[in-house]
Amino acid sequence: MSLSYIERTPAEAAAERLRSLAHPVRLMILACLKQGERSVGDLERVLDLKQPGLSQQLAELRQAGWVATRRQSKSVIYRLAQPGVGLLLSALDELLSGETPTPERLLAALAEEVPASSRISLASPGASGGQAAVFAVTGSRVHP
Repeated sequence: MSLSYIERTPAEAAAERLRSLAHPVRLMILACLKQGERSVGDLERVLDLKQPGLSQQLAELRQAGWVATRRQSKSVIYRLAQPGVGLLLSALDELLSGETPTPERLLAALAEEVPASSRISLASPGASGGQAAVFAVTGSRVHP
């Protein structure tokens, strides 16, 4: 998706995808999955939701590309589709609470959701405050 929303087609595509977030149960599900993978049964218990409604909302999130699944024996395990989803949730949380998202806080949020085995930390002697940049490697893409 293009970052240039001046043109109607990319703007409409972005608006449609963001519209899929505009539901309280979907935001609750994403917030829960930001903490880690969960089965449908886990989500039911943690969020105090009944399975038919939960499954419908999970299907909406999967169709919009916000969540992904894998099978573990007879269970379906849900997770955020990519590290950027959790980063978007962190930025949204800060914006809605009146905070201004800073690069440092967003990088920290990204680092929290990326498994340690997928992180690459780069530090340079001249880095401000001695902080390292953290990059997540998912598939063949590197996400700052």
